[in-house]
Amino acid sequence: LRRERDGLEERVTQSVAALSESEQRVQERLRELTCLYKIREEFDRDNALEKTLSHCASIILDALHDPDRKSVIINLDGHEWATVHRRGSTENCLEESLVVAGASRGFLRVCSAGPDRKFLPFEQDLINHAGNSLSDFILNHELRRQLINSEKMAAAGRLAAGVAHEINNPLGAIKNSLYIIKNAFPKDNEDRVFVDLMDHEIDRVAGIVAQLYNLYRPSASEAHPVDLGEVTENVLKMLQSQIKQSKIEVRNEITNPGPVLKLSVNQITQVMYNIILNALQAMSTSGRLTIGCTKTRTTTDLWISDTGVGISDDVLPKIFEPFYSTKTKGSHINEGMGVGLSLSRS
Repeated sequence: LRRERDGLEERVTQSVAALSESEQRVQERLRELTCLYKIREEFDRDNALEKTLSHCASIILDALHDPDRKSVIINLDGHEWATVHRRGSTENCLEESLVVAGASRGFLRVCSAGPDRKFLPFEQDLINHAGNSLSDFILNHELRRQLINSEKMAAAGRLAAGVAHEINNPLGAIKNSLYIIKNAFPKDNEDRVFVDLMDHEIDRVAGIVAQLYNLYRPSASEAHPVDLGEVTENVLKMLQSQIKQSKIEVRNEITNPGPVLKLSVNQITQVMYNIILNALQAMSTSGRLTIGCTKTRTTTDLWISDTGVGISDDVLPKIFEPFYSTKTKGSHINEGMGVGLSLSRS
């Protein structure tokens, strides 16, 4: 009876220990699942990605053991969101890469400030699963944004094409009528200059209408060998009046002849024109515009730099949306339309 009692006590003790261990594993698993669920909830709120990742760092921190002595850092594309707690040394960290659509975009790092450099096994699993979840949710967030922008672009393009079509017909009639009036004016008439001005402005309106058509149906021009230096000089010539008026210093680091690339000359000209025009309009007088290219074995990167104030964080995600503009409408009829960067991206 004594041996049976001792054996029973030992088995009970083992069973209680096993139950306690199982309960701990269940609690840890529940904590991990709760963390992943909260991360998903945060992404479902459809806030700005910066705000979402900042909240996710706090969510992951709360799920860890002894969170007061740990910190969480999420790095995406060079931008970091970290909890306010003190960071530990690099030897006392766990890290999971953020691989979005097959590309490494950053990492999730958890550091401990305590003397014990070991993390609990469940924490290692949590960080691994949280990193994978973040990668998936970031991809879904970006795809959703792209889909929304595509839908906006399509809707705006259909509207633009309809408006352009309705404007184009009366514009043609005005152009033809003005041609008759212009020929009726004597060449030495002092008011003929106003007729020439009207003719010029009608052509400019026709150009804007053509841009609206391109917003709906981007040109499918064939690619040919294009000298990037020649294109750059031609664009600067087109914008020479704006450059002189604003007293902008231009540094063109692309030599002529420059790199020869297989491109659509019309499309690369339009892209450079729109971006350089934006740069000029973003600078006050006596600013500096720099254009250059960096060539590697496989790529040629064209870059355009200006000394303007830059783009604020709240505006940056919207710059490619059609008809979105921060420019103040002034003397130019096409200022503030918000189609230049949309066309360039297309």
